[in-house]
Formats: sequence, structure tokens, C-alpha cells
Amino acid sequence: MSDPKQNSDGWFNRPENVDKLIRLLYVLCGISVLAEFAVHMHPHFDIEKIPAFYAVLGFVAFVLIVRAGEQFRKLNMREKGYYDE
Repeated sequence: MSDPKQNSDGWFNRPENVDKLIRLLYVLCGISVLAEFAVHMHPHFDIEKIPAFYAVLGFVAFVLIVRAGEQFRKLNMREKGYYDE
């Protein structure tokens, strides 16, 4: 029986699978933006009338969360070997 820690052939460790996943996410994002034009929305605010508003809002929120996480990591990062002591 092989040790699972030494098996590096996981699905996400193969670059071709990661490329497939990224392409799938691009397609899904494109479909969601195109679907917005097919679905009749009843906007509550004028800003919601902008085409692809929710796609842009989601992307901006994602970028802000990632950037905030990077700054939070700088605050909480420990020096190398901190937990080995």
C-alpha cells in the first residue's frame, strides 16, 4: 500500500487539469453574463440597469477580498520554524 503523502499525482497537481478548470470557469462566467441579457430583471436602483453590473460587482468584491487577505497575512505571518520550537 502506498503512502498518500508521497503520491503527487492528484487531480489538481496536473497542469492540464488546472487549465481545463480555468477554461470551464471562463465559460461559466461568460454564460452568466449572457444570461443576464436573456432574463428580464426588475432593478430596484438605477445602477442595476448597467449591463453586467452584477458580474462586475462580483469581480470587484473578489479582488478586494483577496487583497484584504494578503494584508491580513502580513499581520499574522510568523517567522519560519515558529511552530517547530
